[in-house]
Amino acid sequence: MDDTGCMDLCAAIMRQAVDDYFALKRGRKIPGESVKGLLAFFRGEWAQALCGDVDPVRLLRRLEDEYVSKNEIDRASVLQD
Repeated sequence: MDDTGCMDLCAAIMRQAVDDYFALKRGRKIPGESVKGLLAFFRGEWAQALCGDVDPVRLLRRLEDEYVSKNEIDRASVLQD
């Protein structure tokens, strides 16, 4: 796999983690997943390795801000574990 393929795979893993996180926050059940577990993933070395120079926790917070703004909801309701 070339560098582009590796980068695409890293991006796909992170995109799925973000999608799962927001799905769980909206109340969807995902077998084997939890908000707490995904937050641990975003704070961990694995997510940092996948994101390279981008801080995965900062990325998640920025996406939360966009989600709150787009949906005009209370930010506290998105951030609750």
